[in-house]
Amino acid sequence: MRTACVLLGFGLLAIAATGCGPSAAGPTGGATPALPAPQSTANWKQVDNLDYLNWKKFPVGTVVVRTAVSTNGEGSTTGVDTFTLKAVGDAEVSVERQNTTSRSDGYHKVNPVDTRKVSAKITVHPELDPTDFLKPDRKAKETGKEKVKVLDAEYECVKWEWTNGTEAGPMSVAAWLSDEVPGRIAKQVMKVKVEGRENVTTETVTEWRKAK
Repeated sequence: MRTACVLLGFGLLAIAATGCGPSAAGPTGGATPALPAPQSTANWKQVDNLDYLNWKKFPVGTVVVRTAVSTNGEGSTTGVDTFTLKAVGDAEVSVERQNTTSRSDGYHKVNPVDTRKVSAKITVHPELDPTDFLKPDRKAKETGKEKVKVLDAEYECVKWEWTNGTEAGPMSVAAWLSDEVPGRIAKQVMKVKVEGRENVTTETVTEWRKAK
């Protein structure tokens, strides 16, 4: 079981907030205020982890590849994340992630595999709103439903939008999520101005290998 005071929607927003491209960093979930640790966690609430419920629907061996392309008018960066469902249990699932990053200047790096455990439940500090943990970010607002094409099929997605603060300035984020897609992300777009140029990152599903 995971005890959390921040949002950690696995797979969401694996994109650097600054610079021109994706990073191998994990997902972000928005800033959470510093909170005193209570003497006992008996009154802490538990909420379902939507990422766990999503991955649990798919057979072990399922692979989904998401490609994020960042451009800023001068060059581009492409990050390819390969997610593989390794194990499914009642308390958690295990998801393997491998990131490869390339830049238009010739830079290319194959990063090591990172295996993460996604807990079935999130234990929430009593001073936090449990419903925030059902969003991709604490500031996210649901703005409607849209159909998004993922490879050769269309999926109805919930669209979320919000703004995050970064070192470069405010970054607008739009994410289209579907429980029918492994990892929930059908598409996401991030925009931030870096040194006067708008950096746009678009992430989409580029491969989906369904386990037999």
